[in-house]
Amino acid sequence: MYSVLRGFFIYGMGEFLSRVIAFGCFLFLASALVKQDYGLIETYVVAIALLCIVCSSGLSNALQAFYYSRDEFAGVSEVVRLSTGLTVFLIWQFFAFFLLLLVYLFFGQDYPVSVFILAFAIASMLGFTQLIQDIFRLRFQPFRYLMASLFSKGVAAIVSLAFVIAGFGVEGYLYGYALALFIVAVSLSYWLRDFMFKGFDSELARKMLRYGIPFIFVGFGSWVFSSLDRWMLASMVGLDSVGDYAFSVRISFLVGFLSLAFGQAWAPLVFKLKESRPWDYSSIYGEVLLVFTLLMSLLAAGVSVFSGDFVHIFFAEKYGNVVPGIFVLSFACVVQSTTSFTAIGISLSRKTYYFAWMTWGVALFSFILNLYLIPRFYFFGAIISNFCSVFILTVFYFVFSQKLSPMKFRVVDLLFSGGMVVVLFGFSALFVFKLNDLWLSKVLFLLCAFLLVAIFSIKVGRRYVHAA
Repeated sequence: MYSVLRGFFIYGMGEFLSRVIAFGCFLFLASALVKQDYGLIETYVVAIALLCIVCSSGLSNALQAFYYSRDEFAGVSEVVRLSTGLTVFLIWQFFAFFLLLLVYLFFGQDYPVSVFILAFAIASMLGFTQLIQDIFRLRFQPFRYLMASLFSKGVAAIVSLAFVIAGFGVEGYLYGYALALFIVAVSLSYWLRDFMFKGFDSELARKMLRYGIPFIFVGFGSWVFSSLDRWMLASMVGLDSVGDYAFSVRISFLVGFLSLAFGQAWAPLVFKLKESRPWDYSSIYGEVLLVFTLLMSLLAAGVSVFSGDFVHIFFAEKYGNVVPGIFVLSFACVVQSTTSFTAIGISLSRKTYYFAWMTWGVALFSFILNLYLIPRFYFFGAIISNFCSVFILTVFYFVFSQKLSPMKFRVVDLLFSGGMVVVLFGFSALFVFKLNDLWLSKVLFLLCAFLLVAIFSIKVGRRYVHAA
């Protein structure tokens, strides 16, 4: 437990700081631009996220899975493992470019070709820098990870914002982002010189691709129910509604900061714990899930109860109607964050095709739900669809994971955690919908909840320290 928390603070700091910088840049854009232009930038962001799914090819997931698989590839050194992963990634970029170019020629010619090229370049370099960060995490190099995270996300966000402010228009966001990422990718390559193109194992490459490619379909499905709603809003309602939805997502993503930071520390430990603690790793997975869900719910409650004050002080005229949406999306972030745990059994069993089937099933459900809700409730309909979709997805993951490699829970801990989540959600709703708007009440509520969560977390942590 404490090793996980230590990793969270070391490796999560870079992710947290970079996301805070990016968050600040998007808030500035939301304030400086009209809703229509802000909504257009959000459609660019969504398109880049789609291209990233193809460019990444799931190799980050594969590298994490096979880096600690010493028995399966005992004769393959660490240098060759890393070199193989990087080589496969770079070769894949050529295939991805021509594949996406065909898609653009058939479906995307409403956008200039320069937008496609810039978007692909950004997606490819984002995938490259993410792979480098994963290597730094796997090798436990916190300083290098910190620098890579800060520059690839934080500094790139600042440069893209500067291009927009300098008068290059909405497309200036793409020019600035691409330029910054190119400089970062070239700079980070210096740290890869010890193992870049130092060997290649064809069998390992084949198994990496077999493991990682299903994540492309998983990513497409995740993109459908997390991003397609913006395009549906744009076509069915208008870019102003996209701006409202995007603003709600950005504020609620304050909750997602914790999830991303924790995920950077947790992901490489999933496989390592199974190897190093075979006697109780399943119990550790379960207990960490409960503690993490409580921490995420506490943060979601904090963002929810004070979001109204923040929005009305700084954005009252433009975004004063989005506060209920921020509340729902904050707890949607909590639900989505649990997939890092509810999917563990599927990852450990390497049956990653389950991810594709379940994600696409939920994506279809999300699409149908959006078709019904968006014309009736506009951006809030998309928010409700988002929450329902991620809830169903994590339930599916959990059910199948428990069949393949079950987590273990203490009944008392499970009941306490579930009860606390319900209380945090319920009281947050009371404050959001103005049934009680006193600051003192908000602070006392969050303080009491924090103390209960802290006591529970310390108790769980000591249990496993003593067991070790």
